[in-house]
Amino acid sequence: SSTDITDASERNKLQLAAEHAQVGRRNIHATILLSLKSHLDMKEPSRENNPSAASDGALDDTTGWRALETNLHALASYVDGCVGKNGGDGSYVNEEAALFDSADTDENGWFLTGLQHCCVVHVNRHVRAAAAAVLGVLIKSCMRSRDPSHEDLLVEEDSPFRLVLKETLKGTLADNWSQVRMAGSVLGRRFVQALLKIYKSRNGDDEDGEDEDLTVFESAAG
Repeated sequence: SSTDITDASERNKLQLAAEHAQVGRRNIHATILLSLKSHLDMKEPSRENNPSAASDGALDDTTGWRALETNLHALASYVDGCVGKNGGDGSYVNEEAALFDSADTDENGWFLTGLQHCCVVHVNRHVRAAAAAVLGVLIKSCMRSRDPSHEDLLVEEDSPFRLVLKETLKGTLADNWSQVRMAGSVLGRRFVQALLKIYKSRNGDDEDGEDEDLTVFESAAG
């Protein structure tokens, strides 16, 4: 009937639109990662080698860092809004698991080590806070996944992701800027809550709490 034909046509249009949307979001993600990696490859000065202190350097530590902070905010927003390829149950880690479990020498090793560098070493305090926010939503992604192997990224002592979280918490919680300490505190809270939830789930208490309305990204961004 004409109604069936119309319905089929509408379904095809919706399917095509969904496929185009997926291509678009993947292109956005690729652009963010490419820009982030290019900024990290610039080897910008660390807190121990800050040209701002020189007479010909910047007079503060809030300028001159190009789009690095923007890249981190964009990545945090992308990760937090990622619900899987089919728009259903899923998360960023389902699509990008290799980024979470890569050692320094691996092809994707720059990702976690780069985020740790931004959190602990980078001279700009806004970059340090933004990078901590990214790690927070990555934790949230592991919990959204509902895959025990992704939960192990937070639990296993030798997990590259967990090791980066530990070093980042050490650095951010000892930072001289309250803005960064706040970001580290929010990250620590997210990490501990995730570990408690995993422990309860694996010991028979399978209550399924909702994600917090206020994300790590929003809290750290102020």
